[in-house]
Amino acid sequence: MPLRVAGALILVGIVILVTNPSWGLIPSFLLIVIGLVFGIMTLLGKGAAPRGSGMGPTKACPGCRSRNPMGAAACRHCGYRYAQP
Repeated sequence: MPLRVAGALILVGIVILVTNPSWGLIPSFLLIVIGLVFGIMTLLGKGAAPRGSGMGPTKACPGCRSRNPMGAAACRHCGYRYAQP
């Protein structure tokens, strides 16, 4: 999907440049550059959101159903105390 957005920006920039070369030079140039940068960033994976929360393994709280780290002694949302092994 992000590559389609980049392609659309480039295409719109080219159409503006072809249809109105005098007034559309700067906007078309900006759209083409933004499309190229967006496409390259997407291909490199720099624009992608990180997967997961980086929290590691979690367990569900029986009190409020929120996710907490496996080693948690209590739920950070509702205060439910987990049984100690």
